Parts: sequence; C-alpha cells; structure tokens
Amino acid sequence: MQWLFLKNAQYITIDDNTGYNTAKAMYERHEILTRYLVSIGVSPEIAAKDA
Repeated sequence: MQWLFLKNAQYITIDDNTGYNTAKAMYERHEILTRYLVSIGVSPEIAAKDA
C-alpha cells in the first residue's frame, strides 16, 4: 500500500519508506513461517521454499 501526501497543498509525493517497510514485514513473516515449519519437522530447504 502506498501513502500519498500533500506538501504545501501543491504536490503529491509517495512516502519513500513504504516499499522498505512492506518488504521488511514480508521478510519477517517469511522467517517466522520458515522457523515454524522447521520446528514441526519440515527440512530447512523445503521450509524456506514453502514459506
């Protein structure tokens, strides 16, 4: 999701951190799911691919 901001009531800009924050959150979820899958016996390689 991108956030648009009005600056000086003249310009619309996109928050530069939006993409970074989204990617960071996705990576964190991937890591959590990978660790969970490994903890229930899935091989690390398969867990990383399936997460």
